[in-house]
Amino acid sequence: MMWHWSISALAVGASLVLYSGSPFKPHGYLSLPRLLSELKVTHFGTSAAYLTALEANQVRPVRDEPSLDLSHLEAIYSTASPLPPSTFNFVYEAFP
Repeated sequence: MMWHWSISALAVGASLVLYSGSPFKPHGYLSLPRLLSELKVTHFGTSAAYLTALEANQVRPVRDEPSLDLSHLEAIYSTASPLPPSTFNFVYEAFP
């Protein structure tokens, strides 16, 4: 599914940030949130498993690292597997 979104985004002139490897390297649970902050990402697509791992470990990026600026983030997209309702609520609160 993300492949199709990526092609559509490129077709309208967007830039893509593709991340290959463990979402927990090199800075643990905050690796991807740090990247989102540094690159001022507006739309973030990730796996339900990653978001569920954040929930299981109660990782709240802005609370855990106040220097992160996620104010540019407009949407988070989940793919690969179903997102549990509790994780949806967690993401809604953890990424203000």
